[in-house]
Amino acid sequence: MANPTNKTTPLPDNTNNRNQLETLQQMMIGLQQQIQALANKVDNYITERGSTNSPNPPPPENSPPAPLIPNDPATNRETYGVFRIRNLGTFDPDNSKPPQLDECLAGKAEVWYVKTLSPVARAGLQSRINLWYSLLEEKFREVPSVAYAKLESLRFTVQDIKDGKDPEEYIQLVTTQGQNAGLILDERTKIMMIYNHLDPRLQLSLKPAETYTTVEEITKDIVGYKHVWTSVWKD
Repeated sequence: MANPTNKTTPLPDNTNNRNQLETLQQMMIGLQQQIQALANKVDNYITERGSTNSPNPPPPENSPPAPLIPNDPATNRETYGVFRIRNLGTFDPDNSKPPQLDECLAGKAEVWYVKTLSPVARAGLQSRINLWYSLLEEKFREVPSVAYAKLESLRFTVQDIKDGKDPEEYIQLVTTQGQNAGLILDERTKIMMIYNHLDPRLQLSLKPAETYTTVEEITKDIVGYKHVWTSVWKD
């Protein structure tokens, strides 16, 4: 009687899995190298800046001081002494990578960046501009109670018209203060805040608040009346 033939089950081909794993490992190595390169750049920058006692060494002789973004009422962010515009450089708008943004920090933001963040965190922040935006906003945003108190006292008055203040900045400030105060801002709430914080004499030029359906609509009316208000209260 013939012995049955022993059949062996072929092992699965893991070549593709190995190739994928190797590719992933190479990608991870490349990413680590990029992060390390960025971290080295930041460390070198910190070392160079650390050679002076001042966090912002003076510019070269006969060189005008780098301009700073002033306190911006349109966004209500404490931006004075945060960025030096001259150093911003350029970045690719397609991927929003800000390779030189760390060189633009000044004042509180520079102290926070240099003294608080680790090299890994600093390198990570340079990967996308939105990370800078969200983290800086979280770090320097006003306390909600303070923002709410400012919102309650905020007014756009006839005197503001005489002083040449921009009503669009007022509108943006009202919205920003409401957001910083933690209010839920749907379209109707924004419209009512914008309207109610106007001087009653300015409100007379506008339609009743409840007739507006969008912020864009009431903004257009307010901006449109700016020249009228200026001519009426020019003295």
